[in-house]
Amino acid sequence: RDSKNAGDSRMIVMGDYQGGDFLIEDHGQRATPTRISEKYKWIAFDGRNRHWTTPITSGMRYSIVAFVFAERTG
Repeated sequence: RDSKNAGDSRMIVMGDYQGGDFLIEDHGQRATPTRISEKYKWIAFDGRNRHWTTPITSGMRYSIVAFVFAERTG
């Protein structure tokens, strides 16, 4: 989970690599996390949900992530 994330995030991954799949849980709505392995395509996900990347077994993986920062009030 990303701290101070307001919700919607966008990510694109690039590079010549093996492994490095992106997994995200949907607040328990699915028995197994969603696995995304697409490269060079923007994906949308809720950064407040638990998410992680599998190990990269070879090559270099580059990621660009955009999200809305949730400001703390009070």
